[in-house]
Amino acid sequence: ILNTYPVSRMRNQLILAREVEMRSNFGAFSAALESAAVLDYETAATALSILDIGREQRVLVTDAGGRVVYDNLKTSDLIGKTALFSEIIEALSGKDVFRCTYDAQAFNYRTACTIIRDNAVVGAVYAYQYDSSSADLLQETREEILQISDEVTIMRDGQYIGTWDAKDLTTDLIIEKEVGRELKNLYPP
Repeated sequence: ILNTYPVSRMRNQLILAREVEMRSNFGAFSAALESAAVLDYETAATALSILDIGREQRVLVTDAGGRVVYDNLKTSDLIGKTALFSEIIEALSGKDVFRCTYDAQAFNYRTACTIIRDNAVVGAVYAYQYDSSSADLLQETREEILQISDEVTIMRDGQYIGTWDAKDLTTDLIIEKEVGRELKNLYPP
């Protein structure tokens, strides 16, 4: 009998590591913007370049009203428009946030940090990262579990879900049991 607990732990460790990295990097970026006299495209681009972060993420900076003043996607038309992402809204209310969704094909990481100057919220930093390589690593581990086991025990968040004959499982079924929902709707609302 093998169980999927190591896969679950690996998934949780990947999420935690990315959370620590993104909160640290974009918290530092937010702090750099707090000391800037003006919150604009050039200031954000310069700070991001100096900190040497954001190459693997989509990065937005907004003013206090949620209007985008910086977007690192060169083909974007968001500058000057209002970004109503839930993470940005929360950051503009003074709360730094991190979220991750996982759908077997990729991890979608999102973080937002408040930019505060003189005890007032003046904007927010938002970063998004799509990570399919970590999801591929988890998929390979699941496939190996199916190849070398007769039975598979699945746990979710440390709780026993069940044990099945390996021949009756596919990696998609394992994922459904791990995440607790069908894979039909990969991007739930």
